[in-house]
Amino acid sequence: MIIDFHNDTLTKIFDNNEDFFSNNSSLQIDAHKLSKVPISALFFAIWSNSFLSGASAHALVCDRLQRARTLFESDPHRFQLCRSYEDLSLAEQEKRLGVFFSIEGGNALNDDLSSLKIFAELGVKLITLTHFKGTSWATSDRDHHDRGLHGIGHEVVAEMNRLGIIIDVAHASKKTMSDVAKITSRPIVSSHTGLYALNPVPRSLTDEHLKLIANTEGVVAISFYPEHLTNKIDRDPASMKEFTKKIEAIDNSTSLSEWEKVAAENKLINEEYPLPRRIPSYELIIDHIKHVVDLVGDNYVAIGSDFDGIPYAPEGLEDISKITKLIELLHKRLHYRDSSIEKILGSNIKRLLKSV
Repeated sequence: MIIDFHNDTLTKIFDNNEDFFSNNSSLQIDAHKLSKVPISALFFAIWSNSFLSGASAHALVCDRLQRARTLFESDPHRFQLCRSYEDLSLAEQEKRLGVFFSIEGGNALNDDLSSLKIFAELGVKLITLTHFKGTSWATSDRDHHDRGLHGIGHEVVAEMNRLGIIIDVAHASKKTMSDVAKITSRPIVSSHTGLYALNPVPRSLTDEHLKLIANTEGVVAISFYPEHLTNKIDRDPASMKEFTKKIEAIDNSTSLSEWEKVAAENKLINEEYPLPRRIPSYELIIDHIKHVVDLVGDNYVAIGSDFDGIPYAPEGLEDISKITKLIELLHKRLHYRDSSIEKILGSNIKRLLKSV
């Protein structure tokens, strides 16, 4: 059974008022597509919008967590809210799909450790510490100065460990990752990433940090987004230049609020992002999985699709209904045993849930 460690489907549903229970061509994950494949569980992320103030982000996340609970509780025969290994085991026994909630962006804490308990009570199992901007206590991979963990960062890690909330360092700076790995008492993860050895860009995970995560008994989940997997994207330079100009115009606007800027940029990305002349193949995912296995073994790798949070998906794996192609390719190309494939596509995350 397959577990997807990260998707942005809820954000797309709530932002665009999409219907999750239909065969929705606007969504890469919906109930209809999920019914076609052997999915055991998914981690549905609530994006905190790192450009919002802490108070606004906290309110947004709490509201969307409540709405997400209502959404899945409306169909209890197919979906079960989960926050533990035991919850997932029960869901599997009853042939229901396990739904885990995560938060993408630590600004939702509003610099208040008590927020973590509130989130846990609302069902959150994982928090991605940073997103496009750092917080007052952790640096992101896009910040200009890498301060790592600072302020209440150490206390955040300790409290997440205590509450059994998985610490996710996707989008975190290199120093933030290193600082977290040094002090955590529980495994840490990168829920959706590519690898620097195969795609040397700041967002990618280096071999050094991959090993740090494995040393905590954590998991590195490979993203499906082609631009996380390769820098060899063949697109029209003029189109990309024009698109970048439009993004910069939104960023530099003095008439739009931060929230309006993010909404405008999301609309622009959804409608006008310049697609490559040729969409890269989903086989790139296999290359990144192989690199993790070769470096640290098959106990520390998983998949985190990033579906519904990416401008386009790889050729051949356009949505969740095609995810079993990964099983075929892991057999055909890498000749992995069934036991290894089971670890990569789900069992490693189940093992992680037992220890967090």
